[in-house]
Amino acid sequence: MRDALAFAAPTVTILSPKSASDSGSPVFYEACATSPACASGISAMRIYTASGVNAYTVNGAHIETFITLAAGSYSTVVQAWDNCGGVAKTPVNITVKNTAGVSVFLPTSGVANTPAHLAASAQNPECSAGMNAIRIYTANGTSPYTVLSNHLNTFVNLAPGTYTLTVQAWDNCGHVYKSQFTQSGGGGTGGYLYAVNNGQGKVVQLDIANGVLTNPNGSGNPPSYAAGSGANEIAVDPGSSFAYLTTSNGIVGYQIDQSNGALMPMPGSPFALKGTQPNDISIDPNGNFLFVAYYS
Repeated sequence: MRDALAFAAPTVTILSPKSASDSGSPVFYEACATSPACASGISAMRIYTASGVNAYTVNGAHIETFITLAAGSYSTVVQAWDNCGGVAKTPVNITVKNTAGVSVFLPTSGVANTPAHLAASAQNPECSAGMNAIRIYTANGTSPYTVLSNHLNTFVNLAPGTYTLTVQAWDNCGHVYKSQFTQSGGGGTGGYLYAVNNGQGKVVQLDIANGVLTNPNGSGNPPSYAAGSGANEIAVDPGSSFAYLTTSNGIVGYQIDQSNGALMPMPGSPFALKGTQPNDISIDPNGNFLFVAYYS
C-alpha cells in the first residue's frame, strides 16, 4: 500500500489580504507555504491577479509584497510549488476601490505579537503628484515609524495593553488621510528557540510555551539542522520567517516553517562572506537589513 502522506500537496496560508476585502491600492500580500510531506521544502510561490497573469514570484516559502491594482474586482490566487512536484493554490477574492484614503492590511483583529506587524497603503487617484509619506502613531504624538512612500510594511514593539493606533498619510496635493483602530499588543506566549551547536555544526530547535523550554521530540534528541563548519551566531528576522547563521564558509540562510518551526535551506544559501572570521550577526527591527561583523 502506498503512503498517502508522500503525495500530499503543500498548503498555502494567506495572511493578507483577507478574502472579500475592500481596500485601496497598492494591496499588501503576505502568505507562507508548507509541505510536510516533502523533505526538500517549498520551491517557489506566485501571485496571480487573474488567470495566467503573473504579478509576483519568489523562490521560497514566504511571499510579502505590495501589488498595484486598478479599481475593480479580482479573483486572485496565491500558488506554491514544492520540490517534490506538489502544487497548492489558495484563492482570495478582493475589491479595489478608487477613493482616496488609507487602507490597513495588518495587523488583523485579535492580540498582536511583539513586535507587531503593520502594513498599510494610501492613495488619492485625483492627486497626480502621488503620495508623500505615511506614518504610524501608537499614541497621541508618539510616532515610531515614518516612510516617504505610499505604503509601509514594518514591525513595532507593543507592550501588553490596548492601543488606539493611527495610520496617517499625506499626498503631494496638500491632503491628509487617517485610519484609526484599536489593537491589543503584547500577545504570543509560544514560539521556538534556536541554539547553535558549533562543535557539531548544527542548529538545535526547542519549543517555547509561556517561557518554558521543551524538547519537541520528548526524551529523544531535539530537532537539529545542518549548519556547516565554524557555525557561530544566529539571527531571526522580526517576522519569524527567516533565520541566518554565520559560518566560516558563508552566511547560511533558512526559511522557518510556520507550522512547526522547522528550518529549511533558503534558495541561494550559503551566501558569500564579505570578509573573514564572521563573529556576529543581527537584523534591523524592520527586517530590511542584515548586518555581519568580522574580526578582520
